[in-house]
Amino acid sequence: MDMVRKHPDEEKLYTADFSRELGTSESITLVTSVTAYEAGEASSDLTINTPTLSNPYVQVLVTGGEHGHLYVLRFLAVSSGGQDLVVSAGVSVHR
Repeated sequence: MDMVRKHPDEEKLYTADFSRELGTSESITLVTSVTAYEAGEASSDLTINTPTLSNPYVQVLVTGGEHGHLYVLRFLAVSSGGQDLVVSAGVSVHR
C-alpha cells in the first residue's frame, strides 16, 4: 500500500493505479466507490470528490483530515473482464 502525507488544510490529488490488478486486455469500466477509513471504520474526516477515470488510473481530490491521524483510501472498481478490484492508499495527515 502506498503512503501519502498531507496537511489538514491542503487539497491533494490522489491517483490509484489499477494496472497491476488488471488482466492483459482488461480495462476499468466502472469506479464503484472511493471511501476513507480510520481504524477500520468509515470516516467522514476526509472529503473525497467525485473520482475521475483515466484507465488504468482513478483520481480523486481529497481535502480535510485531522492532524496526527492515519487514513486508508479504498478504491473499488470493476474491470471489463468482470473482476471486482480494490486498491488502497494510506494518507497520513500532519501540520
